[in-house]
Amino acid sequence: MPGIDVMTVLTLAAGGGFAVTLLRAIGRPVPLWLLAMPLPLSAAVNLLVKRPIFLALAAAAGTSAVGPTSPLWFIVAAWLLAPFSEEGVKLATLFLPVVRRLMKDGESALLIGTAIGLGFGLGEAAYVGFALGLRTDLAALPWYAFFPFLGERMAATFIHGALTSIVAVGLWRGWRATISAYLAAVGLHAAANTGPMLAQVGFISSDFASLFLIPVALLIAAIFEGQRRVVRLASAVRVDEIYARRS
Repeated sequence: MPGIDVMTVLTLAAGGGFAVTLLRAIGRPVPLWLLAMPLPLSAAVNLLVKRPIFLALAAAAGTSAVGPTSPLWFIVAAWLLAPFSEEGVKLATLFLPVVRRLMKDGESALLIGTAIGLGFGLGEAAYVGFALGLRTDLAALPWYAFFPFLGERMAATFIHGALTSIVAVGLWRGWRATISAYLAAVGLHAAANTGPMLAQVGFISSDFASLFLIPVALLIAAIFEGQRRVVRLASAVRVDEIYARRS
């Protein structure tokens, strides 16, 4: 078995364990099938949405890939393509009646959004791992050469979970909050992708691209924790009010 396939399996196992542990740690239990439902979404959005749009943009720009000589508009469009499309498909998942019915308050919305995002991130790890497995230049590398893949995919899985939780809480609060939350998630997602994009256009070396993810991941984690505390406090206050009315 190629080394990347071994590391992909290990990443999915580690990521699944992390996802379940995180969900149990941050609030009350949620159905774990929410992690499984979005698993195919990354492959679907990459093959059915991102790829055809990218090819159309590349044809208009007269190029086949993002590079130092690409037009600025094409670089910006390629940079924003993943944030808008991926956050969009996760938002669409939150609208499914079977998911929407589970959002009874802000805390449950945050937990459900986190689960959907984590599941999407795990599916993305599988898709990226499969794509890397098709590359002949990587076939001879041992599994332990792909430890950066594990770290990157674990970080991406958490980020997907945190960003979708922001959107889910916005959806619970109303349409105006949903739009604001979606745009915030898109902006943070784009910020997380800044390092790889700068490497593609030759501004920085690929060795330094991942360093740009660290401050963005810390910011997203801080936002996630702040929102978790707010919705948990709001849920607790609501429960106290209900009991006060009954007494």
